[in-house]
Amino acid sequence: MQGKKEKTSSGFKKADLIKTKSGKITTKKLHLRGKKLYAGSKIEQWANAVKAARKELGITGFVAIGGKSPAGKALYAKAKSIVSAE
Repeated sequence: MQGKKEKTSSGFKKADLIKTKSGKITTKKLHLRGKKLYAGSKIEQWANAVKAARKELGITGFVAIGGKSPAGKALYAKAKSIVSAE
């Protein structure tokens, strides 16, 4: 990405690469494939349910989902009920 070579060792040009939100360099094709697979998946549904449960319960900061604390157990139960309702 510093402009020293025209292609990477695997044959990608700079136009084929992208820097992800987490700072890793990957191909645009792989990045778009991952986004497409995530959209509408069970993982996305669970993440949205946990977000909604945190908002409803008024939980901020780190709470282990389903952990030993009462807040964690409540968060898990609420998220699970939201997922099953969908």
